[in-house]
Amino acid sequence: MPKAVRRALWGIFFTAASAAWLWMGLHTALNHWPLKPWIHERLESEVKRRGADLEIGDVEIDWLGRFTFGPVTVRRASGAPMLEADRVHVRPSYRALLAGRAVPASVSLGKVRVDVGERGEALRELLSDRPSSSAPPPAGPAKESGLAVSIDDLEVRGSLRGQPLRLGEATQVRLAVSRSGPERSVAGRLSLPGGAAAILAVKLSGADLQATARLDDFALRSLDEALWAGLPLRATDGKVGAKLEVTSPDRLQSGKVELSLSAKGLFVSGEELSQEPLGPAGGSLELHGSWDLPGGRISVESARAQLGDDASVGLSVDAATTLGEDPRFEFHVRADKVDYQKAVAALPPQLRPDDEICLRTTGTLSAQLFVMGPVRRPEDWDVVPKLDLSKLKRDKAAGPASLIGPFDHEAIAADGKKQKVRVGPESPTYVPLADLPQHVIRSILISEDAGFYGHDGFDFSEIKASVVAAVNGTRGIRGASTLTQQLAKNLFLTREKTYARKVREALLTLALEASVPKDRLLEIYLNVIEWGPGIYGIGAAARYYFGVEAKALAPKQGAFLGTIIPNPTRYHVLFERGALTPSWEQDVKAVLDRQLQLGYIDQATYDSAMAAPLAFRRPDDEAAAKPDAGQGPAPAQGPAAAPAPAPASP
Repeated sequence: MPKAVRRALWGIFFTAASAAWLWMGLHTALNHWPLKPWIHERLESEVKRRGADLEIGDVEIDWLGRFTFGPVTVRRASGAPMLEADRVHVRPSYRALLAGRAVPASVSLGKVRVDVGERGEALRELLSDRPSSSAPPPAGPAKESGLAVSIDDLEVRGSLRGQPLRLGEATQVRLAVSRSGPERSVAGRLSLPGGAAAILAVKLSGADLQATARLDDFALRSLDEALWAGLPLRATDGKVGAKLEVTSPDRLQSGKVELSLSAKGLFVSGEELSQEPLGPAGGSLELHGSWDLPGGRISVESARAQLGDDASVGLSVDAATTLGEDPRFEFHVRADKVDYQKAVAALPPQLRPDDEICLRTTGTLSAQLFVMGPVRRPEDWDVVPKLDLSKLKRDKAAGPASLIGPFDHEAIAADGKKQKVRVGPESPTYVPLADLPQHVIRSILISEDAGFYGHDGFDFSEIKASVVAAVNGTRGIRGASTLTQQLAKNLFLTREKTYARKVREALLTLALEASVPKDRLLEIYLNVIEWGPGIYGIGAAARYYFGVEAKALAPKQGAFLGTIIPNPTRYHVLFERGALTPSWEQDVKAVLDRQLQLGYIDQATYDSAMAAPLAFRRPDDEAAAKPDAGQGPAPAQGPAAAPAPAPASP
């Protein structure tokens, strides 16, 4: 080997040995240098300014210059731990070290436990005292930099509505922050139990912002029970996904947003929702919106909500809000030519009515709802609904319409007792609509559903009241259903008061309106509803209360029967008293007043009805009042001490 080569090799060897010796000495010195007080001092000042305290365990430096310290605990002013990490590993930026700057290139944390307190109060407390800096950015060109943060096992603790909260055990976090010139970017990934993942990407260049967030196949059953405490609904199973894209040219003063949501295999439960969990269900939402804060406007240009997998079963939405001292909004939702059978099939099984009346209904329906007005004054909102059932019809090929001819109905009282009611000429208490005096029919409609012959099954004036009540939080499920809705409930549904029942009721109402003529709907209604304890049908009611046939009911008697429909069992006390109370007399008078105003009765008939007290059946008139077998119990006797006067003349 040439002498020059040997000298070069020995030079390299001595240089490497010297460097290794120096590095070993430096490594030994650094590991014996009091790094813990120095690191603690640097971090403590920043943490304490946020009302917290810091505790750091042993500090070590490995042969590559990486710092390892822990455990680390950040405590609130109260002394309670807010953040705990078993170990923290920090790798410096070697490029920055060559330039004489100590800058971390990556931070890796082992098991991390975060306690956010009640509704995140610990985090708010920490961030509320964050000092603001008005110092200008350093002069000169920005340097390139980057930082990678990873957490291998993240657990979040706290409490929500008084319930212990625990989320994200075994969750992994990966976050990368970089800067190149005026451009800054953040990229992160949250790996959740069950294989779900959340992705975040944010890019900021000057005032221009672009952000994307995505959640894939998140299993709802992995959520802590405390999240649902105190809420009316809870999701017990299913997976959801979401994607959010935001662009803004002026630091969020204005911009556009696109949102996609999806759900599959969803099961939802709640006492007000249903008596049993609803599911499986699925659907999706696509939304495109924008905002302009200087211009004072937030808009949803288009949104499409789809039920199930059929794209034809869905709703389209557009909305806008103008900001200011008196913010106002406009909301428009529409469903165009939705196939009835496809819509029913897309619902969870628990919401699908399996009654023949629904199975026979075919065709499409269209609906629209406009709501607009001042945000803070729901009572001043304009609510304009539209419903088109002209394309909805009964499929005659599927079989006869059972409600058109005679049928048997099983009535169920509030106490659970069942009673068979025959709706047809075979029953001695059955009353055809044509046999009833017009003033009786008008009394029923005025009391229960004045717009019966003009609507398609729903009283849309009640929609505004329901919306206002829901916004104000003053009522739950509203009453005041239309006559068709009441008939759907009486014929096919139970007495449960849940939103699931209201959905089934709405579907049945549509089917009834499409399949059965209005006169027949009213005729069935009058012959099946409850008029008192065990009293079903207007024929039985006329005999029970007044000892007369229904076709002989006087105007005041018909008005009284109309006023007791909302709760005939409770109002039965009036019959037991033998006379009306003054307040109930006013209710009966209001029905007669309305008939007079509309010209259904003349002035002479009105004066005659108001002149005489209401005459209930005499206590000893059992023969006239007793229903035939199978139509109800024998009528109860009125008080012997309060015999009723003779019936008032029409």
